[in-house]
Amino acid sequence: MTIPTLSISSNHSSKQGQKIVTEKMEMAKKTGVLNISEQNLRLDSKLWIQLANDAYRRLKILDLSGNDLLKIPQEITYLVNLKTLHASRCKLQKLIPLNEIGKLNNLQLDQNELHEDSFESISLSLTILNLSSNRISQFPPVLNSLINLIEINLCNNKLTNIQGVEFLSSLEILMLDYNNIMTIHSGIGLLSKLKFLSLKYNQLSSQSNTKDTQCLPPELFLNTNLDHIDLEGNIQLYQADVIKFHGIDIFLERRRITKFKTTTSGGSALTDLSLFGLA
Repeated sequence: MTIPTLSISSNHSSKQGQKIVTEKMEMAKKTGVLNISEQNLRLDSKLWIQLANDAYRRLKILDLSGNDLLKIPQEITYLVNLKTLHASRCKLQKLIPLNEIGKLNNLQLDQNELHEDSFESISLSLTILNLSSNRISQFPPVLNSLINLIEINLCNNKLTNIQGVEFLSSLEILMLDYNNIMTIHSGIGLLSKLKFLSLKYNQLSSQSNTKDTQCLPPELFLNTNLDHIDLEGNIQLYQADVIKFHGIDIFLERRRITKFKTTTSGGSALTDLSLFGLA
């Protein structure tokens, strides 16, 4: 008696799930938003063929997260008005060309199995890209063309350097926590709009802190608009040494001005309780 009961329950659950997806699909035609995350969808689902229908051409936000897809369904490229795509936790190993989605500006690909060779082409309109918790060991060359990108998250990968990131000329926010980075190259100085840099739990060291060999180059402080940097968890890097880095005085003055403007405008002031996140 136990086995039939389980079978019926499973079948009921499956039908209920299909009903939920169908309802969401119908609603998406009106709202332009489709959230089908965590629905046990696979790449061979008939649902993707439905998305290629003209009824979904107005779709602007699509969330596929938490489905074991292995790759993004090709039919997604028919959604030419899509602006936000969430494909987190989909076990993605390769990314299909997304350059045909010309309005895509927010792409969330965290917690997958992507590496630097997983990319072919990508939408040039992107302003936000999340590639955290993947298997990337070097900056993917295809991303060099993302001149409109404002924010990129590469936390929790296998990076030892970030050469290539200097081509992202509009970048303001760069997150690199939990990698294996020992030094930042001087090319980062080309990111003139960079404001926020997070390098928590990497391998940065105070061992060499002369003008030419410091782990954070002078160009980072002198040539960018940086006013926030977080270095917490770099156990061989000390605040007393960072304070001596060439160019740091320019950064501290810029930070002071930003803090003053934020305070006088009624915002929350930047905290200096632990400068740079270091002791």
